[in-house]
Amino acid sequence: MREFGSRGVRLSDHQHRIFSPLGLFRGVWAGLIAIGLLACPLWVYGQTVSVHIPEGFSHGYLILHDAKRKVIASGELTQTLQKHRIISRLVYQFRDGSIDDETTIYVQDQAFHLVREHHIQRGPSFPHPYDVTIDAVAGKIVFQEGAKPAETKHLALPSDLSNGLVLTLMRNLPPDGPEIDVPYLAVSSKPRLVTLTILPDGEDEFKVGALAHKTRKYVIKVKLGGLTGAVAPLIGQEPPEFHVWVTRGTVPTVIRVDGPLYEGGPVWSSELASAVW
Repeated sequence: MREFGSRGVRLSDHQHRIFSPLGLFRGVWAGLIAIGLLACPLWVYGQTVSVHIPEGFSHGYLILHDAKRKVIASGELTQTLQKHRIISRLVYQFRDGSIDDETTIYVQDQAFHLVREHHIQRGPSFPHPYDVTIDAVAGKIVFQEGAKPAETKHLALPSDLSNGLVLTLMRNLPPDGPEIDVPYLAVSSKPRLVTLTILPDGEDEFKVGALAHKTRKYVIKVKLGGLTGAVAPLIGQEPPEFHVWVTRGTVPTVIRVDGPLYEGGPVWSSELASAVW
């Protein structure tokens, strides 16, 4: 079973949506973004991650735990190829009836390039449900919060935009490489480019049966930039960090992601699932 994600990291300038642990981060803090939008425009330049492990067909299962290790949702990831495009869809179904459904379409040549991403969150687990689509080629963002009318925005987007691709990029990082920065679109009714910094955080160990395996651990931090970034720590609104575990070896695999699914929400763990007979 391969890694669970070509899922990305999304922020929002509303005070709700944050991370979908396979669509890694969602949300940032209304007041902060409102302040930041008064500052100079933010231009984000990332560091291109080369394709070392080409993506292909895959099918896997995941589980989402709360802080007490209780299973709160079951996930299924399917990835297919249509001509030169890769289509990856992750659906989480919660025990309370909520759903997190994210589809990412991208291409790979020397690097990974996002084509389109569509993400839906709705149900009791999500205080502020939404439906958002990013057309990275056309620079078009369609955002709908709950039952409100959808809003369409246009923005010049970088070719290395990391939405929907963060965990895929992490599988392709050099084993002992330095920290990297990648551009990310904070999606809401007022979309804005921010920077995600991926930092190595040592090693960890996990077991499969009786065998122990090494894993690299990473921390992902959100850099808001401009006046927003300067003010955020001062008023206690700095975006939370996210933690990702990637196995070592010839074919690195993302096996766990920890972080909240929405602003102010609890930290949940998304992990690969094993069959129960």
